[in-house]
Amino acid sequence: MTNIAWYTTDIPLPYGPIGNGGLPGLILKLEIDNFYYLVDKIILNPKKVKKIPSLKKGKNINVNEKIRLMRDARKVTID
Repeated sequence: MTNIAWYTTDIPLPYGPIGNGGLPGLILKLEIDNFYYLVDKIILNPKKVKKIPSLKKGKNINVNEKIRLMRDARKVTID
């Protein structure tokens, strides 16, 4: 499956439709298989934009710790 995204760096927000994002600009059109998602209106209100906090330095974890954290996040019972 190939996804094609058209985005603009003139609006440097890493957002897009249906959970897609992470590009260096706002996604204006997204094509997934034969489905198209198009922007039809953009309303920017800089007075309501919250500053996104910078990420804190993380730590390396092993696979077992990752599995434990994922189970805790999903509230799955321990095996």
